[in-house]
Order: sequence, then C-alpha cells, then structure tokens
Amino acid sequence: MSDPRFLQDGFTAQAAHVVEEKGELDKVLGDLLAAIGKAGRWGLDSVNPLLPADGRETNRAWITRAIEAVYPELDDVHQALDRLRLTMRTMVAEDRGWTPAVDQGPAHRLLSLARAYVADSLDAHEHSDGRELLTKIDAVLGAGVAR
Repeated sequence: MSDPRFLQDGFTAQAAHVVEEKGELDKVLGDLLAAIGKAGRWGLDSVNPLLPADGRETNRAWITRAIEAVYPELDDVHQALDRLRLTMRTMVAEDRGWTPAVDQGPAHRLLSLARAYVADSLDAHEHSDGRELLTKIDAVLGAGVAR
C-alpha cells in the first residue's frame, strides 16, 4: 500500500503512480508465472535441488506463496487507479464548470463530483431519474456550484 504521506495530487503524478504500481504487480506476476512454469516442467511436488535444504520449497508451495504476493500489489494498482479516476472526474467537472465556486469542505466537494459524474453519464444516456437526481443534488449544493 502506498504511504499516504507520499501521495501526490494532479494527473501527471497519479498517472505515473499507476505505472509504478503496475510495474510492482508485474514483478510478482513474473514470479508466479515462473513458479507455474517450473511446476509444469518438473511437477507440483518437485523442489530445486540446487538450493540449500533449509531453503527448499515445493513448486506447490512456491505457487501458493506467489499467489498471495499478487493480492497486495493488485490492491495497490486498484487504489492508484481509483485516485486517477477521481482526478479525471474532477478535471471533467472543472472543465464543465461544475466545481464549487467557494470551497465548502470535503462533503461539498464530494457532492460536486457526484454531480459531475451523474451529469457526465447523462450526456451519453437519457434518463429522467438521472435528471431528478441532478435537481436534488443542485438543491443541496445551492448556489455553491456554478453551472
């Protein structure tokens, strides 16, 4: 997991973070593929005879360990993608003038982003209940959001 103290804002930094986390994922996936390949060649219960006896594990154990190493890296990639997606939605909201005129706190910003997301979805699809939702969001936001 990325240390929150070192997360950076902005499209470029967040896109680079996705690339970085994907590289970390590729490393553990490479280890998993190597384990699967070795098991395919020598069997699940084979061990590497060149390793010291106390460092040997079966290919089955190696695959299991490698699978477990993939999950945290997948989580990191998902978190980096989520942050990038939120940044992209914020950029769309700013481009369309849907951001708060005055910053009124995190809840207000989140509601403004929700409005941007709903409105963006409505551009592609006509939904009357979506228009009702926009009306409700606008009522909550009041004059704080320029349209």
